[in-house]
Amino acid sequence: MKHSKTGVGYLRVSDKKQETNHSEEIQKKMISEKANQEGITIKHWRYDKAVSAYRTNAARRENLNLLLSDAKDVDAIIFYDESRLSRNIFDFYQEIYQPLKERYPNVKFYSTQSSGEWDPHDPLTQAKFVFAAEESNVKSMRAKDAQFSMLSNKIRPSARSPVGYDLDEGVLKPNIDAPIVSKIFDYASWGHSNKKIADFLTDNNVKTKHISKWRSSTIDYILKNNSYAGHLSWNVKQFNTSSQENNVRDDDLFKVHEAIISPVMFAVVTQVKRYKKKYGKLDTPFLLRNLITCYHCNSLLQSKDNSPKGKSKEYLVYRCPNCKVNYQANKIHDDVLADLTKKWTSNLHQMIEESKFVLSDWLQTLETWKRSVEQTEEQILFNERLILFWS
Repeated sequence: MKHSKTGVGYLRVSDKKQETNHSEEIQKKMISEKANQEGITIKHWRYDKAVSAYRTNAARRENLNLLLSDAKDVDAIIFYDESRLSRNIFDFYQEIYQPLKERYPNVKFYSTQSSGEWDPHDPLTQAKFVFAAEESNVKSMRAKDAQFSMLSNKIRPSARSPVGYDLDEGVLKPNIDAPIVSKIFDYASWGHSNKKIADFLTDNNVKTKHISKWRSSTIDYILKNNSYAGHLSWNVKQFNTSSQENNVRDDDLFKVHEAIISPVMFAVVTQVKRYKKKYGKLDTPFLLRNLITCYHCNSLLQSKDNSPKGKSKEYLVYRCPNCKVNYQANKIHDDVLADLTKKWTSNLHQMIEESKFVLSDWLQTLETWKRSVEQTEEQILFNERLILFWS
């Protein structure tokens, strides 16, 4: 039957498990039935796949945001129930519903779980949002408590083992792929890009239990994974893109298994990645890029490759953007390296003494922090005894 009104059907599944338990089919069937009851033809289907409404606000969900543009061409928006829209109580109303109704006041919302037009101001609707949020909060707390208990007993919570490890009775143990991980960190510490490392491993037919072709994203994930330094991170939001860094504090880490690489190596690689993000790639013939300035005007010299195309001859220069003068890169490199060698030889003793001084200063700082922590611990224990005495 052809209807005079058109609408959009919105679906969401929150994780991979729901993708296989017919959640999508159930939602779609119920939305289609609701549309038929209201005399609406579904014009578009918007589907957020494996997206948590507890962790991901409404404005950050791609297909939910499309409703804002869909509304100009339809009469209605239909969804399964409130838990498919949000588990954070207010975000859907503030970020989607209110802006949409301000622009398109005639567009109506419908839920398959209620009769008539959906009303976000209805106390029952608001209660449903509260219940959905509370349900997710309880599930999250239970999961965290279970994981914390496992970590306290030095057992890794259920998850796929990182490359280079096998899971043996809840504990990660290095396997035959561990040397590959070690080599990846070694290459990265010298500034090689993720792509160059991935291409090298693929070209040399290096394979693991789960990886036959390496990608930049795989290398990036490995280099960000604290597991390889013998730690598991706890209560830390993980980012999957190289443009975002996982904010991990020392007290978010648990020492629970054997390390493949040392914490020092992990710190070096992390520092190299930050340096590259700030100054650009390190695997470059311009050793002094972004480090040297023009003798005449003090402008930062730009690196430029003037080598003729198709020929073996190489002509690398540092160019002053202000004076328009080129300086031969190889000559500058030779001069700087010769000067560094001379200074290194003559100042070696002084550098050793300065290093000892810095290390001694660090030791004093650590001792001060240690005493502060011990005093805090004593105060906490005293307060606990006091509470027990008066309770």
